[in-house]
Amino acid sequence: MTDWWQERRQNEQLEDLQSEMSYARQETSRLQSQLSKIQGGLQERVNRLSTAFDAFVELSDLRYEMAGFLDAAELRRYASRVLTAMASSTPLPPAAEPVPQYWLGPATQALIALGQDEQVLGVAMGLDERRTSTFLALALAALGQRHQVRSEWLDVAFGVLPEDGTVTRVQRVLWATAARGGFGADGLALVVKRLQSVEPPADGWLPKLEKRGETPRSSGTRFEAVAEQLTARTRLGRVLSAVETIAGNTEAREPAPTLSYTSTDINSELPADGATERDTDRRSGRDSARGSGRESGPDSAREYTRDSAGVSGREYARDSGRGSGRDSARESGRDSGRGSGRDSGREHARGSGHGQGGRGRGSAADGAVGRDSTAALLRLLISEGSEPERESLARVAVLRAQISGAGESAAERLEDTVGTVDELLADDLSQNDDPHLAAAVLRVIGPSVLPAIEDLAQVAGKPSPAQIDVASDGHTIAIRPDGPDQLQLNTALTSIKQSAGVVTAGKYAVPAALVGIGAVVAIGLGFVNAIWIVAGLILIGIGAFRYWNIRTAAKADKTAAADRATRLTERCTTTATQLADYTNTTKTRQTAVTTTLTTIRNHLTT
Repeated sequence: MTDWWQERRQNEQLEDLQSEMSYARQETSRLQSQLSKIQGGLQERVNRLSTAFDAFVELSDLRYEMAGFLDAAELRRYASRVLTAMASSTPLPPAAEPVPQYWLGPATQALIALGQDEQVLGVAMGLDERRTSTFLALALAALGQRHQVRSEWLDVAFGVLPEDGTVTRVQRVLWATAARGGFGADGLALVVKRLQSVEPPADGWLPKLEKRGETPRSSGTRFEAVAEQLTARTRLGRVLSAVETIAGNTEAREPAPTLSYTSTDINSELPADGATERDTDRRSGRDSARGSGRESGPDSAREYTRDSAGVSGREYARDSGRGSGRDSARESGRDSGRGSGRDSGREHARGSGHGQGGRGRGSAADGAVGRDSTAALLRLLISEGSEPERESLARVAVLRAQISGAGESAAERLEDTVGTVDELLADDLSQNDDPHLAAAVLRVIGPSVLPAIEDLAQVAGKPSPAQIDVASDGHTIAIRPDGPDQLQLNTALTSIKQSAGVVTAGKYAVPAALVGIGAVVAIGLGFVNAIWIVAGLILIGIGAFRYWNIRTAAKADKTAAADRATRLTERCTTTATQLADYTNTTKTRQTAVTTTLTTIRNHLTT
């Protein structure tokens, strides 16, 4: 007994130890998992810090390399202040020092002259025709001078789309600006023509246009013979709903107010008096230093990189992602106390999202505009720099994005691809935020989608069939508007009735045999033993029951056949009535289809 008790205690202790070891292993596994997560997070942070440090070192080197382009940076600040002054109807700032072989100076002077000074315009075009054309077209659109935009400028700025239909950021903004009325009717027609040069998608634009519309309520006749026509009429109704929804939006008939520089755009760029004085002193000091042959020091280089890269890809992305809601007043007030010197480019970019809207904190409409902001691209174009410093400035934008943790993707450039024509058209067609873009889609896809719509209308307007066939029990009855074919109907009814409830002699053989055998057994063998009488009576009962079942089934079959015949008659009569009604409304239906097609055609071709 004692040995058994000790062995039991030892087993219990071993089980407790095993439980504790299992719990310890689970805790160890959990701690190892947490430690690996912590190590991974720390490693990621170390990698980010290392990348940021390397970017900062490289950025410091670039500052010294770019110290010789201070005049170009000052010219960019001057161009931004000119845009602000012209938008706010305030006096223009003092002219900046000209920079040789830099298109921005002559282009700004051409903008001030509003195209009247052909000589300075020719100089700017000779230095960089595409950037000058883009700058003048977008600037005049943002300033509400769309009648001053020349078609040749827009033609050069937009360029030719490649065969694969890829669209650059510049082309997308020019497209959106034209759709919003920034270039007038001629400018929009030019952009639409360029977009139409790209092949439409393989499945066409009709399915995508249908998705935008609402399905109309269908009523009237429904049978298989006209199912194709009914489907075509339903699809045509969805197309009409989509087209009228887009074309009926009156907002798209006037230029979008978001093209203009609003007060929130301007306040973030207007300098305070003290800031202007400090800016003037700073410029005077730099001019004196240049006059006395002194080289610019590290402070000047640092100031240059701030100004030149202030409207970098990161600022452009921020400009596209900021709304015009609660932050506009706060940013405007905060910016009004800052100088317009070295921080003007940076604050100018930071304030751009207020007037143009964005996806982040503004309304949905602001988000649609912010992605294709005219003002944001203008600032990005200005900040791109002159030819000698362009690559360095682009690298500065990348380094600033790495330091801030935004990644290289935040440093956007003018020639970045934003999608294909088909993708952008489909996106514009599906969203309701910007009616101008949706209206432009109708103009682009109109010539390619109209033939498909006409084919749909042709199917929907087909005349009523002369007759339709109804099949039942192996028989086909021709149905005409004046009624079913009586000969075929009577033949089918007779066949149904005659073939039902027929009982052959063979079916009665088994019950008759059972009754006969039962009678023989009961009468012939009943004298021997009374049990044979019982057996005979049972056989007679079984036979009688089988006979009753056969008679009942035959009667039920006749009743069912009569019901089928009645239903067939009613079905043929109802179908004939529906066909007559459908035939009588053929002209009304075709007139409605023609009217619908005419309405759609007018919206797509005007």
